[in-house]
Amino acid sequence: MSINVLDSVATLQEDALALFQNRNCFIQTANTKFIDFEKTIGNLGNEINLELPFRFITNDSLVSKIQPLIQRHTKLITDKKRNVAYAMSAEEMIYHFNSNRDRIGKSAIAELSAYVEKNIASRIPDFTYRFYGDGKTTFSGIEDLEKMLILFREMGIPSPSLNCYVSDLYLLKARSGMLNQFTPIRNDSLARRYEIGEYNYTKFYRSNMLAIHEAGAIGQKGIILTVDGTDDPTGKNITQLKLTGDFEPGSIAYKKGDLIQFEDNIPNIPDVRYLTFVGHAPSSCPVQCRVASDATAPDKGPITINIEPSLCADSSISNWNITTNIVKGMKIKTMPSHKSGLLIGDNAFYIAMPKLPAERPNDSVSKYDPDTGVAIRVTYGTTAGTDVFGFHYGALWGTLMVPDYAMRILFPVI
Repeated sequence: MSINVLDSVATLQEDALALFQNRNCFIQTANTKFIDFEKTIGNLGNEINLELPFRFITNDSLVSKIQPLIQRHTKLITDKKRNVAYAMSAEEMIYHFNSNRDRIGKSAIAELSAYVEKNIASRIPDFTYRFYGDGKTTFSGIEDLEKMLILFREMGIPSPSLNCYVSDLYLLKARSGMLNQFTPIRNDSLARRYEIGEYNYTKFYRSNMLAIHEAGAIGQKGIILTVDGTDDPTGKNITQLKLTGDFEPGSIAYKKGDLIQFEDNIPNIPDVRYLTFVGHAPSSCPVQCRVASDATAPDKGPITINIEPSLCADSSISNWNITTNIVKGMKIKTMPSHKSGLLIGDNAFYIAMPKLPAERPNDSVSKYDPDTGVAIRVTYGTTAGTDVFGFHYGALWGTLMVPDYAMRILFPVI
């Protein structure tokens, strides 16, 4: 057992520090439809499939052209686990712990919930392929916020309501000139310290848990690469790009989660844009992709990267999503290292936290904590004759952000 350092109860004063600990905006605002994951009909072990909307295309005729029904889905997997544990002697239990039980327990729960929050925030690069910002500058005013919201909504979203997760530091310039345009979300400001306000059907939340994505060598150096080819010249299902340029052989050119964007104004090559999800109309959104795996620069020849989502320029296929095929000579810009904020549809962000089974014969309870939003199991136990009394707090969870309805916000790493 670790050596405890506990002051006399008489010297301890209630300081209400719990009110100032991390408030978990990601956990508290996510869609908790699957909070009782273990009871959900259709779950397969530790995962469940979420059905996505069907995609169709129209035909220029009154004569039927039958197209296949392709069921689309994404997975929510509960694969993360964490615990906090502490123990004490009988004397410590009598003279120290019993008078501070709630404060000690709340502090342990706060640490566990903060880790869950940090892990959820760290998953943003795993689910996002669209992005806003350059990773070097931050919001300068209302125009930046408006442009971000317009670009996000232009491709189509199920609901106009959005959630945006940022750091106050990065939103400071924008807020200073438009504070009167942010309306309070709730009056209970003390209990919801992470809420900034609401603007244009978007709720803004502050977080001190935003993760830093470390880019590969291409993004760090700001090198523009040239498309040499793809894995599907027909443009029906492009999942790989072959790129040439000034890269160092043997270097980790790209890291999983890196972001790329196709450049405009290339001579004799049309600019490429995403289509709207429904209607397949050209949007103003540049084609952006997420690098799906690490890629090492070869000794010679082009570097090959795997991308998400797959790109389709064939108008006869329901997955059609870009205005023109990806061809040799197109230019690719890669984003640098950045702190990852998030803009996401109101119901496109899921957390599953199954209630863990009781650890009998020890005293054990599994419940949802209303202060932190975390479903936890608390176990108390002792072994006769050891003079050790222990407490164990554990949690199991999974996270899903539906990629089509999410956008990564690239803030500079300060």
